[in-house]
Amino acid sequence: ATTNTELIYNAVIILFIMEIDERAFETIDSVNQRWVDEVTKRKRMDEDTISSRGIGEKSDCVLTLEQVEALLEQRTHHLEDRLEQQTRQLKEIKEQLKEREQTQAILKSGCNCATS
Repeated sequence: ATTNTELIYNAVIILFIMEIDERAFETIDSVNQRWVDEVTKRKRMDEDTISSRGIGEKSDCVLTLEQVEALLEQRTHHLEDRLEQQTRQLKEIKEQLKEREQTQAILKSGCNCATS
């Protein structure tokens, strides 16, 4: 972005896309949770967390610092992946917008229409 207006415009687009992505994910998750678990490997991450406590240990909902760090790292990687995906989507949208603006400019120049 070269101006403040463009910067705000881009930020709004990113926030809008993130909101749509989150709602679409929630909808898909509520309709077919097992598929989402497979795709996101959510169950496997949960099982890895549980198995890291050891066999036969009782869970008293107290996590060690290492477990908290591992969970935070997993969540960070997940969020980084989502950000990367949304950034790619935003670039695609910008490219499409640019192509449409170019097409519109060509059509306007081609018709030689003067507005009165």
